[in-house]
Amino acid sequence: MREKNVRHSGVSRNGQNIEVRFRDAATAEAARRIIQEQFSELATNESAEGAEVKMLATIQPVAARKIQEQALKQNITTLHNRINELGVAEPVIQQQGLDRIVVQLPGIQDVARAKDLIGRTATLELRLVDDSVAARDAETGAGAVPFGSERFLERDGRAVIVKKQVIIAGDSLTDAQPGFDSQTQQPKVDLTVDAKGGRIMRDVSRENLKKRMAIVLFEKGRGEVLTAPVIQGELGNRFQISGSMSVVEANDLALLLRAGSLAAPMEIIEERTIGPSLGAENIAKGFNSVTWGFVAVAILCLLHVVWRHLQRVIGIQPVAAGGGFCPCCRQRSPCRAWRPWPWYWVWRLTPTY
Repeated sequence: MREKNVRHSGVSRNGQNIEVRFRDAATAEAARRIIQEQFSELATNESAEGAEVKMLATIQPVAARKIQEQALKQNITTLHNRINELGVAEPVIQQQGLDRIVVQLPGIQDVARAKDLIGRTATLELRLVDDSVAARDAETGAGAVPFGSERFLERDGRAVIVKKQVIIAGDSLTDAQPGFDSQTQQPKVDLTVDAKGGRIMRDVSRENLKKRMAIVLFEKGRGEVLTAPVIQGELGNRFQISGSMSVVEANDLALLLRAGSLAAPMEIIEERTIGPSLGAENIAKGFNSVTWGFVAVAILCLLHVVWRHLQRVIGIQPVAAGGGFCPCCRQRSPCRAWRPWPWYWVWRLTPTY
């Protein structure tokens, strides 16, 4: 609206809505046409409040659902990249429902580090430091933050006023590797940006020599200045981040920057740790089944041996039922047709001498 010379009385956010106030209806109508041309996914609604006109801009449900799906897909891709950096074999990362992602990490050893890396957004931005008099007063708390600037803290607690204009963001990074500074022997992270980012860095550094540039890392909406060095010369597509960070922090930061930032912050709502109890239970059941199988076979073999021994010692002989004759052929011994039927047999004990 500023480019179209459409003036408003104020812009504020109310939940998921954006409120814009205008002094008259003609200006509100002009702003509505601009919003419909440039932001088709927004639905506007005007209402009069006294002498002003309030416009309420709301994102349409279809557009919101599309943005949510895109953010979820990007988060899944980023999680794949981060977990691959951890060296986990055959991880499972899949969508569950509309706004959930299930992550399974078999064989992970450091669960706390994996949770920390999965949940971090890690959005990197490079901005110029505001070195004006008002900004210096704001750093000490003696004044307000100038318009177009923001106040962030460094790791040691010092305040830094940086401009809102972003020079390059994390999506311009192509590589990030941890290392050690050759002069101070402190941990560092070497960053490499693409051709477009390198061209922007050369132009900005050439125009802002002897000024400070801040590298801001955003975690779930909270920004922190990693370092704010002075630009000593023309920069290219390679530069480094160094400051008060440990070796582990440098490695994690390089991993996060290589894998990419999350499109939307995530929170762990459920965590389950499955140990080897299920496998041990299955092994125990298999061992028991084999043991009882051997016992059953041994008992059957023993009974068979005892039975054959009784036949030899005390002379157990089968005699056909029905008066000692076979029902079909009237013989003393049962014929082959009746031998399989045990209920036609009686047993006579005949001692052997």
